[in-house]
Amino acid sequence: NRENIFITAWPRGIYIYNWKRNLLRQVEYDDNSCKLPVLVYEDDHLWIGCENNLYQYDLKGKKFSKHNVFEDCNIMYIKQDSRRNLLLGGPSGIVKFNPSTGEVMRYRNVNGIGDGLRARVVNCIYEDEEKNFWIASDQGLFLLDKAHKLTSFWKKNGFGDDDIKSITEDEQNNLWISTTNHLYRYNRKTYALRKFEFTDGLLAKEFSNHAALSLESGHMVFGGKQGLVVFHPDSIKDNATPPNVVLTDFKILNKPV
Repeated sequence: NRENIFITAWPRGIYIYNWKRNLLRQVEYDDNSCKLPVLVYEDDHLWIGCENNLYQYDLKGKKFSKHNVFEDCNIMYIKQDSRRNLLLGGPSGIVKFNPSTGEVMRYRNVNGIGDGLRARVVNCIYEDEEKNFWIASDQGLFLLDKAHKLTSFWKKNGFGDDDIKSITEDEQNNLWISTTNHLYRYNRKTYALRKFEFTDGLLAKEFSNHAALSLESGHMVFGGKQGLVVFHPDSIKDNATPPNVVLTDFKILNKPV
């Protein structure tokens, strides 16, 4: 929120840092099986995923309570969508959970059958303005549209076999997608794709899971093992004029002609 930064750490660490007061405090909880919790903030409380348990922490009352248990979902990622559903990602797929009604919908890992969700690890879920979900996984990029149709981009549309790490979007409908060592720009309207790598000046050699942010200034921030990559999408210009081709040597049977 505007005053606090919420931090998770290994092992069993949930911290709240108030940057205005320069105060750090740890959130105590009793689940000893949870080594690295994942969380999301909503209306003065936190939703916290630990293994297959979903907890709620009241920031004002400092109360920690178990909200739900998902026997078939080891929660490794959590996001709240625009309809206030919680999206829980894990090895078995994605669970969409409505805390108000208790309704649960599952998108399961189907072990490579058709265009199902083949992901073993869900690293990030991004919701665009048209309420579609873009899923970053160890098995590439997936699109879950409003009709609940799931589309895989694994080795399609110019994408490779990358482990997708994070997704964010600029004001021109471009999705900026980080992988292990690449950065993609994919326009979800025109389907134009551009891949950036180390030879393009990309300084990061390995990006981190769900470590992407769009700032109010329009700048993109991606986190990796070498630090942060920060840029403004408008500053990335493609050279529309191809260079002239010049032959400097020509050989037949390894002999100059």
